[in-house]
Amino acid sequence: TVYDMLKAAQRDIRIGDIRLVRKTGGKSGEIELE
Repeated sequence: TVYDMLKAAQRDIRIGDIRLVRKTGGKSGEIELE
């Protein structure tokens, strides 16, 4: 997960306000948000 990758750099990390900005493949094809 994103958390597991980041905690290797800093143990007391907090993550907030995550959103999808680009997706390819899957049922609905390609999606890109601004």
